[in-house]
Amino acid sequence: MIDRQELGVILDNRPHLLLSGARSKLGELTDIVFKSISDNPILIASYGDLNITAWLATKIAQNDSTDILVCLPSQRFDVLYQKYTSQFFKLTRKDDPSHAGAFAYLSLLWGKGRINEETECIEDIEIESRPKLGNKRYKDAYERHVSAELNKSEKLGGKPKIIFVKYDFSLPKLNNERMEAKFKNGTYPNNTIHPKAVIIESANERGYNYFTGMPETISNLRSSNIKIIVHFSWPYLKGIQSFYRNLMEKVEDAAVVHFGNNLCKSLSKESAVGIDGGLSEFAIEGERGPFFSTNKPSIFQVCMPNDGFTITPTLEEAASYHNEYDDILEDMREESSRLSEENLFLKGLLLFPPFMDSFALPSDLTAPIIMEGYGFRNIPVSEYLIRKLGEEKSKGLNFSTLADGLEKSCDIAYLIHNIHTYAQVTKRTMIQLQIIKLIDNRMFSKGSGGNIYIILADLHSMRGTGKSTNQMIVQLANSLKELPKSLPSIARCGQTGDLILSTQKGKFILSSEKSATMNDVKKFLNSELGISDQFAVEYNPEAEIITVSKQIRKGFITYGKEGCDWKGINRSINKLDLMTLSMREGGGWCVQKVDDVQANPNASSLSIKMAMCEYQGSTVKKQVDVFDVVIERHDFSRLSSLPLECVGKSHLMIPGPVPMLSIGDEIRISEGFDSLLLPFIDVNFFVYPGRNMKRLAAQTAVIEKLFSNHPNEISDADLNMSLEMNNRIPSERRPKSRPAVKTALVDNPGDSPIDILIKNGQYSHGGSDQKDERELMTLKDIFRKIGAGGTRKSPGNEQSSSRASREAITLRILMANGSESTASIGKGTIIRVLQEKEYVMRRVEDVEAGDMILYLSVETMEGIDEYFIRDYAEENSISLDMVYGAFDSLGKFISAVQKIKADTEGHRMLDKLEWLNDVEREALFKYIQYLLGSERVIDEIDSILDNLTWSKYLGRDYLLNFGDCLKGRFDSSAAFKIAEAFGLSLKETTFEQYCGYARNKARHYYFQEYQNIEAIGKLTGNRNLIEDAEKINDMGKKLSPLMIAIGRAISRVISKNANENNPMDVMLVDKLIMCQVLEVRH
Repeated sequence: MIDRQELGVILDNRPHLLLSGARSKLGELTDIVFKSISDNPILIASYGDLNITAWLATKIAQNDSTDILVCLPSQRFDVLYQKYTSQFFKLTRKDDPSHAGAFAYLSLLWGKGRINEETECIEDIEIESRPKLGNKRYKDAYERHVSAELNKSEKLGGKPKIIFVKYDFSLPKLNNERMEAKFKNGTYPNNTIHPKAVIIESANERGYNYFTGMPETISNLRSSNIKIIVHFSWPYLKGIQSFYRNLMEKVEDAAVVHFGNNLCKSLSKESAVGIDGGLSEFAIEGERGPFFSTNKPSIFQVCMPNDGFTITPTLEEAASYHNEYDDILEDMREESSRLSEENLFLKGLLLFPPFMDSFALPSDLTAPIIMEGYGFRNIPVSEYLIRKLGEEKSKGLNFSTLADGLEKSCDIAYLIHNIHTYAQVTKRTMIQLQIIKLIDNRMFSKGSGGNIYIILADLHSMRGTGKSTNQMIVQLANSLKELPKSLPSIARCGQTGDLILSTQKGKFILSSEKSATMNDVKKFLNSELGISDQFAVEYNPEAEIITVSKQIRKGFITYGKEGCDWKGINRSINKLDLMTLSMREGGGWCVQKVDDVQANPNASSLSIKMAMCEYQGSTVKKQVDVFDVVIERHDFSRLSSLPLECVGKSHLMIPGPVPMLSIGDEIRISEGFDSLLLPFIDVNFFVYPGRNMKRLAAQTAVIEKLFSNHPNEISDADLNMSLEMNNRIPSERRPKSRPAVKTALVDNPGDSPIDILIKNGQYSHGGSDQKDERELMTLKDIFRKIGAGGTRKSPGNEQSSSRASREAITLRILMANGSESTASIGKGTIIRVLQEKEYVMRRVEDVEAGDMILYLSVETMEGIDEYFIRDYAEENSISLDMVYGAFDSLGKFISAVQKIKADTEGHRMLDKLEWLNDVEREALFKYIQYLLGSERVIDEIDSILDNLTWSKYLGRDYLLNFGDCLKGRFDSSAAFKIAEAFGLSLKETTFEQYCGYARNKARHYYFQEYQNIEAIGKLTGNRNLIEDAEKINDMGKKLSPLMIAIGRAISRVISKNANENNPMDVMLVDKLIMCQVLEVRH
């Protein structure tokens, strides 16, 4: 138990009491947690940072005279560490710091550790050097005292240390000897750390599945008499209830405290424990109070096209509007119900066409399919559906009609350039307008300063979605880049302080003596400069300011909450301000204008930098404001894993109500509805009038019930969920549970609690009708067939599904103990093969007799890597086949073409290039023979070039003369020169090194620039790599840290240096088999 002695803090040079006796002074939630701390493990699920980390670690270290290890998520380590360090040096052991030795840090050491990523040991620690309070003499004396302590290793053992480390995949080894301690400019060898307490903060923000291995880790630490406190920074994590039950089975005496919204609200109503003024940063409640007890979630805004409305309809009228697209969708739903059971993926496409709730153009969405004679191809999803329906292809005609209708979308980037575009306002149009509106509100400091952060949520992950959305944003950014070039240039006129406005058509002097009136300037800008066709020039006589703006004559209706009602505003986005002219108080003109716009795109984000400059007669030009517009794309189901500091500064844009099914290469049950509770600046939904709006209204109604001050079936279910997972609330303060809501859909164990509430509440909403009932029946059937946990089945990706059957390859193996055995491993499985003292990944079909291999003794026919990353890959929408594709293709290509000689017969040696059809393989074979000087193919060269995939990208003369640089064979050096012409940015030595890796089946997961994957795709002729290069590279970046961690875990286990706190290591110790292949039976 923790002692109840007083603990205080110095704030603004005044002492404050944090803890006293059996109670804290930090609010009801903090008090509950404080009283729950004992030798038993404790799990805390709250909103935001733990906040109590500094004083809690201090209390435990003092009470138990032990070292403390604090684990923080890597991506926020620096911010949290600095926050807690600042708090620590203000803590006092008494409420009156005038007593000698009152500061808590005098009896402790505080610092951060560096972990060796190979061994997972803490290699060295850095001790914080200087207290925050006290005069210089006092601080210097403290530093001398710490240096003396560190020099005397025998004394150091009696001074507890609180050490912070980064936490990604697992805890480090807890007992660390012979560490190097750093303090100021000195180093002190032979230090140790033996923590008897571990605090893991924001465990859900680590780089790996947050629940994976956690119950086992807690149980192991409990068995070792190590106190452990695990914190999650979001109470509505998907699967948290299943995790709770699993934890209680393994650790029966674990204390669990779950702070859901309605539990916090109930506790705050009854509580007499408040937070003393100024102490909120030390409380779990934080500055926002207990969760949302006094705060609503983000501001919801609904954006809808205003086409067809003469007056702004109410939200209810918009939801009941007869939309022509709704008739088509209703026919599609009827058609889906008549499809056979094996067409589950096609049913999902018809029920929730992915372009309906997306910012992407329908024509940009593709699905992979096997085409006879052509291998795998990505084709437009409309064509894919019709091909797959076969004799029932008439059921896909409505799908194509809907896609064609939404394709005719007004493009704002075209409007800005005065290029003709469609008139129809779609979700794609509205998101462009909303971005421009945010920029305009920020321009010239009309809104609050600082950068603009926008998050675009992908509701579907179908191929082409991200690329299409990115292209749309990049085109918009590029159109904004051109605008400053059309504005007048500004210069000083001699030494008078006057300014000259000038374009190619004329000049105008802005006299410092104000001889030119505002109307004169307006007239000049409108007529003589001839810019009125592109720009609007407005004069505000009250403010005495002229504004030059880019005209954008498009708009939409925005709905927002006023009290309990939704109100619609017919918002027309008419302009984007680019330049202002005004007179200064002391005389003379002041001109501000957008001076520069830069765009920096990458795979899943874009940064637009806006720079404003001010021109005055005295200073001529100075930069007065620069801000970034940072636009990121994230899968909707993963939004709740974003750090809350990122959430709190961002505008969330969602292209519609959240569909019940998410369509990608495969069909899955939608998850992540809890994201709608996160505290974004605002949440903007983009909808069409009719059923699209009606579906959104039903979803937002559930959230309103969750935050209602009046008990209802939704708030009751939320309260009951928290009560189920709380075993430390005193009975006298514990609210009573309420009757549970009846569920309407099949519960998915992978859902978050909010997923369940919204899915069920949406169809029990008062506005449901027969169409809803029919849709619900179809959904229940699909949910049942998909299976528990929302497992992705019925894939659209035929390349994956062909491997799903896992035709086995049998290996006869020699075990480490000398006995022989056999192992059946599914075809396509990735296993580890010893190569130059390192176990590299290789497909089992590439294994040869004599190879030393590693595999797992598990029932599923999976490799080590697949076993660990399966769930992570699914949650992050990662296709392992796509990530492996670039290096697999390169390896097969280089191995094949190097064997070609001028006199080689036939092209069957290129058969492993399965992504090429027979005609393309033959053309490549004969072209390389032509380069090598074969005379028998010279007469065919025209036909060869016509069928060569390289001819799409390289000129005929280049291809005809390329043989001049060959040295007798087509090797990796020749491949490099071709790839370089395709845009490869690697150095030749690096490329040849990668070719060596690829030939030996080793892998590289991503490049700094995705264009390198695109270049490899063009080199090998693999269209999938060309079309999905950006997506593949982004997947590889996400996957790479985990794959490296798996490799290191294997190395530790093989060298018998496993980390008992790493779930990977623990599992591998039990399941890893190392053996030699004697025979391969295909």
